[in-house]
Amino acid sequence: MRQNTTKRYSEWHSVKGKKGVFEGWANGPFQDDRSAVWPVGPGLSDRLSGSLSLTILFRLGACNNPRQALNLPFVLRHCWARHFRLYRTAGWAKAHGVPDTRTIEAYAERAEEFAATYNTVRPPFLSRILEVARPGGRLLDIGCGSGRDLAAFAEEGMEVFGLDPVETMREVAGKTYPVLKGRLRAGSLPDDLPEGETYDVVHCAAVLMHLFPEELFNAVFSLRNLLVPEGICHLSFSPDRPGLDDAFRSPEGRLFRPLQREQVVVLLERAGFRILSVETGGDRLGREAIQWVSILARRDEGHGERPLQRIEEIVTRDTKDATYKLALLRSLTELAGQHFHDVRWLDDGRVAVPSARIVDQWIRYYWPLFAVDRFIPQKNGEYPGSGKPISFRQELTRLVSSFSQSGGYLAYREARWMNPSLDRHLRSKIQTAIRTGPVVFTSGQMFQWMGRGADSHLVLPGGFWKELAELGHWIEPAIRLRWAEETRRFSKQQLPVGEVLSLLSTDYEVDRNVALSRHIFAGVPRLRCTWTERTLNRTFDVDHILPYSLWHTNDLWNLVPTDPKVNRQKRDRLVDRAFFLHRRDAVIHAWELQREQAGERFDCELHTLLGRRPDPDNWQHAAFQCLAEAIEATALRRKAERWSA
Repeated sequence: MRQNTTKRYSEWHSVKGKKGVFEGWANGPFQDDRSAVWPVGPGLSDRLSGSLSLTILFRLGACNNPRQALNLPFVLRHCWARHFRLYRTAGWAKAHGVPDTRTIEAYAERAEEFAATYNTVRPPFLSRILEVARPGGRLLDIGCGSGRDLAAFAEEGMEVFGLDPVETMREVAGKTYPVLKGRLRAGSLPDDLPEGETYDVVHCAAVLMHLFPEELFNAVFSLRNLLVPEGICHLSFSPDRPGLDDAFRSPEGRLFRPLQREQVVVLLERAGFRILSVETGGDRLGREAIQWVSILARRDEGHGERPLQRIEEIVTRDTKDATYKLALLRSLTELAGQHFHDVRWLDDGRVAVPSARIVDQWIRYYWPLFAVDRFIPQKNGEYPGSGKPISFRQELTRLVSSFSQSGGYLAYREARWMNPSLDRHLRSKIQTAIRTGPVVFTSGQMFQWMGRGADSHLVLPGGFWKELAELGHWIEPAIRLRWAEETRRFSKQQLPVGEVLSLLSTDYEVDRNVALSRHIFAGVPRLRCTWTERTLNRTFDVDHILPYSLWHTNDLWNLVPTDPKVNRQKRDRLVDRAFFLHRRDAVIHAWELQREQAGERFDCELHTLLGRRPDPDNWQHAAFQCLAEAIEATALRRKAERWSA
């Protein structure tokens, strides 16, 4: 540590005589790169008067001891009496979020003038906030200034409170709006905020541009901590201000750091918010050169972490007594990628996933593990004949055994199409395992269970679902590998990871070939290629509309007859959108041929694409629209090459 300190001092000392460095420190941040030569960080001198900045610099230049030179309290003791009335030390000021002094002084000197100007217009964002806020909820206005916004919210029935670091502004606000009496106090971003209090809405208008870049994340994260779960945050700011000096200050000394809307959106998302709306508009005071950005955001359920971080935490760090968490995460990953119409979006932005779909996936995952002769434990301490096996082992083992001689998993699935109550007890056991296992014990309580029985749903954050949908094809292999590693641990290192991984990677769709579709198409006189309208003789191929390499399914809705030459040209590419829309009638014709011969299977498989039972009278339109969506979503997510005949 001492060596690094000396090195930094030497770097500073080697350039201390350069004029640009002194001007940069005295006049404002970002005029020179100072991060390596001043350990307190950029922007400090901009909080202080120019003379104090130069005093500190020259005091450092005269100091022969690197440890003293980089010890800010040591330096400040030499200029305390003359310059340092507002701060104990600059390091203390930075650590405790003391706002910019010159900005506060500017507002204090012209408080009545500023308040009179602001009070001439009504808040433009009032109605938008009230649309999403809880009626009568608690609202905190940080940087409440003239009190205009607070009074307007109070008139709408909100329970309002205001913070502002400028005492004279608070006094003017209290006199102008008696309703605010006893509801205003000192406070500011990023750290001088109420402790132990939460609000339904936090409103922060025209404040962020008064902060330095290094304070922004802490400021926004502090806003999040003031909100109740699902609480609303509103921010407004002007991206650029005309008439500023090189230190981004107005003539009266107020700081206006430049901000961009995308920058603040990313900042909010990183701090654990979900963006509801972003709007840009003109200035209500008639200043033509000034634009305002207004952002509404909701505190997200992801507890400040990005969804991908939560996924990584569940996969790698959550404690696991069984493989349930991994099975649940894997099923959600696959459903988000290929069965996005199965879910229901709730009013609060969360997603409700039918538990029946999750149970389908669990049966498919665990089937190959139970179908082999060797016992494969899926719970810590589980062994043959153990008193505490995973809760559904007996029911699934019995089902696997009953189909072992008649086609295995694929035979079971076809039998269930005809008899949905075939596995009722097994499905009930799996639902209970999910509801009482990963829903309860996954860190952060990010899952909730809604409803009962076959109509129940698993509820999760919308941002989490979005991340699974976009990155699932990368996430799912990692989950499988972790599952195999946990299984090896449960077996006391007896089972090789590779053996378990092979079972978990079982692809039943490979075994379920396209023979049925080929048989149906072979019986059609004057069969035509779906993509070219060429007449097909006895030789034809069955093409996957969604290439099997991108979407592992042999469902009938994904299979069409094609000319072998055309099929070789298409290979693993996705059909071009315009071309696919042009071939709509030919695609639907291939579907109708198959549905006529295998209606029960076709409708069951189409159900997985639509997320609901097909409408007997108009299933074609819905199916085509959903398939077109699946093609484009896959193209965007996988960056797949496109093709047209």
